[in-house]
Amino acid sequence: MLEYVQSVANRIPFKLEDSDGNAVTGKIAADLTCYFRQADGTVAQRVLNDVAGTDGALVESDSANMPGHYDVQFSAVNCGQLGAFSFCVTGAGVANVDMLVKIIDGEHASTTDVANLDVAVSSRSSHSAADVWAVGTRELTASLDPTAADVAAAVWASVARTLTANPGLSASQVAAAVWDELQAGHVTPDTFGEYLDSPVSEAGDATAIAAAVWNRLTSAITTAGTIGDTILDHLKRIAAQVGGR
Repeated sequence: MLEYVQSVANRIPFKLEDSDGNAVTGKIAADLTCYFRQADGTVAQRVLNDVAGTDGALVESDSANMPGHYDVQFSAVNCGQLGAFSFCVTGAGVANVDMLVKIIDGEHASTTDVANLDVAVSSRSSHSAADVWAVGTRELTASLDPTAADVAAAVWASVARTLTANPGLSASQVAAAVWDELQAGHVTPDTFGEYLDSPVSEAGDATAIAAAVWNRLTSAITTAGTIGDTILDHLKRIAAQVGGR
């Protein structure tokens, strides 16, 4: 059974056929008579007219593609009672039409035709803003992708702003990351990585150490009391003795 909303104007469809069951097209309001019955048993005539969108309007759907299909608009007053609603259409050359539908309240309407539900949303809820903000858990869904301006406005609009500790790496994590870095990644000339790598790499090379010792300039060995200075002093005296003979 078709369902329609209470106390709003409803357009209810029906089909006109002749006594042989053939679709009847081209009928206008003056050709037909309509009566309706509400749930309390009250019967009244629904005077028809040919002005679409008005109470009592008779509209033919499409005589070529849907022959015989019409609808009639009943007023909000006509549809004012909950429950069964019936109407009949009669006229010359047509078989009597008897239709039965159901009028239901708007809160439980299942019809997808919401064009006639012209009411304020606030009339369907008893909750106020205070009721909403009184709820302990509130999920904000207005913007899933805020702009920089939105974020800045939200931050500076807050009365209390607290800077929390940097959630980044700790000092020990930084130190570990530095000392665990691969040597091969720091070979660019004139960088501190390359500068540190050269002496460290050569420190364990015996050949490099020997070369550094024997290639040391005598003019650089001048610190008194060092092995280098002692050896150099002996070599000078030997050279002087050999040269004096």
